[in-house]
Amino acid sequence: MKTKSILAGIALVAINLLNSQTWTVVGDPEMNGLIYTGTVDTTNKLYVAGSFSYGLTPNGKSYVARYNYMDWEDVGNFGGNGMIEKIINDAANNLYISGEFKNASNRYYIAKYDGSSWSQLGNLESQNKINDIVTDGTNVYASGIFVNTSNGQTYYIAKWNGSNWTQVDSGNFNGRITTLFVRNNSLYVAGEFTNSFGYYCVYRLNAGSWSEVGKLRSTYPVVKIVVDSVGKVYASHSYQNNGSASAVLSRYEPVSNTWIVLNLYYPNIKYIDATDQVYAMTICGTPCQGIMRKYTSQSTEYTDYFVQTNSGVSADLNAIMMDNFGYLLTSSRAAFGEMRFGLLKSSSVFLQSNEITVSKETQIFPNPTSGIFTLRAKDKINSAEIYDITGKLVKKLNPNSVSTEINITGQPKGVYLLKTDTGKKQETQKVILK
Repeated sequence: MKTKSILAGIALVAINLLNSQTWTVVGDPEMNGLIYTGTVDTTNKLYVAGSFSYGLTPNGKSYVARYNYMDWEDVGNFGGNGMIEKIINDAANNLYISGEFKNASNRYYIAKYDGSSWSQLGNLESQNKINDIVTDGTNVYASGIFVNTSNGQTYYIAKWNGSNWTQVDSGNFNGRITTLFVRNNSLYVAGEFTNSFGYYCVYRLNAGSWSEVGKLRSTYPVVKIVVDSVGKVYASHSYQNNGSASAVLSRYEPVSNTWIVLNLYYPNIKYIDATDQVYAMTICGTPCQGIMRKYTSQSTEYTDYFVQTNSGVSADLNAIMMDNFGYLLTSSRAAFGEMRFGLLKSSSVFLQSNEITVSKETQIFPNPTSGIFTLRAKDKINSAEIYDITGKLVKKLNPNSVSTEINITGQPKGVYLLKTDTGKKQETQKVILK
């Protein structure tokens, strides 16, 4: 059977350059080393980690910092002996980190912060670096090269269930797993392993069974994957181009069970938000400029954002994440000076405005709103409740009329949920406060 080239499914991509977005510095002062990773917990607390320490001069230690909406503060005085490459939080907002740091036995490990102190997470240790960690809210998954102490078997994925570590794969991989992602009760993995045809690929674990996701047929290892809510998988990898590797971003389409190529210009996946928009980092221009590239699952188009402040254009975009109100955050180097690093925040909400429900029963206008908007329905509105992105009730009204004015002026900018009940129908719509 003939093997199709990965480029056979290449998509024609429309490019939209948007330079009107402005970026502001988060906190003071900037870091003395690289911000490589970050996370936002359920209470909208912002954490970053990487190779920075505290003070004017780097001391070879790596710390975790938290933004308290005034400046940066140390979290638990971790002080690891190597760069922190991944930080995540579970549903209880415990923090977990992995990277190049080692314990007293000279082994790589995962550290946990429980709100008061850091400690090693269980007895999982490795002579090789732990490549990635993810959580489904309760369990933590780690990828690396581990050895089962009972039978000496090498395995690549371990699972922490809150009390102990267990082996996930049964020796069915032939190389390192460098990227993990959890979505819809499934664990997706990719990296340096190949299928029976010798191609690098993506695998999925669901209900205890492993299966290959389509036929990616990559000729080089997969660097990074993310998965959206309907099972579309994005993969950063490479293909054979005149005898050398060329970077490519591909997307798996579950309806047709095929992979398509979205982009050939060195896209490095960084983040996927709550509305399935995928953000990647690429480089172009002279001098070298960092570009944040946004993809949507509904099309093959992308939008480029040049990340810059008044002090300069960013050349490095390492960590990209989003707070609970829809503002993007990205780490930067050039915008702070050659030997300084920091975090930048977008000037407007990035969540898709077209995610707002258009209802035949109730109407919201204007939306987006500056704070005051009108809610109108076909029937009398018994109740209207406004919730923020964390699920906190912001305002409740009992209009007992078909139209009412709602005022959320003074609330933080971002995305809110409006729940209405007319007695005949209950609806939930999104309101954007700009």
